[in-house]
Amino acid sequence: MKTADIQRFLENQGLLTRSYQSNRRLLQKYLDNLEYYGYIQRKYEKPKGRQSQEWKINLKSFPKIVGISEKELISLLIMTSFMPDDYKNLSFLSDIENIINRTAFEIDEEKREIIENAFKYVPEFHEKFSKINPYLLDNIFKGIFEKVYLKIFYKDKWRKVAPIKIFLYQGVLYLAGLDEKNDLINLKISCISSVIHTSENAQEFFIKKYRKLNFGFEDEKPFIFAVDIPKWYLSCEDIQTAKFLTSQFHAEENGENIKVYLIGYTGWRFPSRMFVPHIAKIYKPDEEILQTAKSFKKQLKKIDEDISFSLRRNSKRFNEFLDNFKYYLEQRENLLNRI
Repeated sequence: MKTADIQRFLENQGLLTRSYQSNRRLLQKYLDNLEYYGYIQRKYEKPKGRQSQEWKINLKSFPKIVGISEKELISLLIMTSFMPDDYKNLSFLSDIENIINRTAFEIDEEKREIIENAFKYVPEFHEKFSKINPYLLDNIFKGIFEKVYLKIFYKDKWRKVAPIKIFLYQGVLYLAGLDEKNDLINLKISCISSVIHTSENAQEFFIKKYRKLNFGFEDEKPFIFAVDIPKWYLSCEDIQTAKFLTSQFHAEENGENIKVYLIGYTGWRFPSRMFVPHIAKIYKPDEEILQTAKSFKKQLKKIDEDISFSLRRNSKRFNEFLDNFKYYLEQRENLLNRI
């Protein structure tokens, strides 16, 4: 902001009288003092001719100043109420708690008690939680923000990793990064025992290339298929907005059932999840299913950029999924037979 604009603003607010020369000298003195103490910064050492000096706030000098409304504070409190109890103690979430504790006096005690008791996260029975060393986690965070390679001691072996993303999956934290061969790897953070920062910067294109990276393992490849679920399973929900699985992209009525269109995955994770919901029928990929999927192409690409609309490729991946699904079924049958 130019010195002249600052002066005009202060005069319009009634904080300075409309006397140009005396105001300018007084204002310049204040600006010089603010600069000396590090609160503001000037653009020019010596403005040329009649050019006005420009100033900007030095944000680093205001780390403790925060403006937060009661509505925003209530939103933070509700968000933490919906958060699983085990996650609240993770180091990277402690700053939210600090903000709440520093500003919670804005909300009266009765209202805060209502918020803390009226909203509750109900965990799933199979949900896991893995305790993390907060010091190691902070070092990984720092590596991501500073875009540097890390030396990581992982399962009794040192690895050089360019950190890209941290994923939280079923209560377990994973670090996605690139190894020394530039291969994408997922490391379980609970298996990391040491993190050392290097002075080597990670190449910028890594960050851009993997901006939309989603969590997955090497053997996971997406395919399109559909299932029937009983209407009662969704109860009062709208079938177009309710989600049966997170990879769902469309649903429609199908007699006594609801036909749900999904992205499935090869590998071990997805087949095991298919035992949880109520499924009346599984449809393998065909031309009709793929044609429906094409009308949701933009939505599908948001779920997984690697999705294909090729019938041959989808059928091959579906059969891989089916083999794993049958394996899990046999596993459970063997378990029942041993009881």
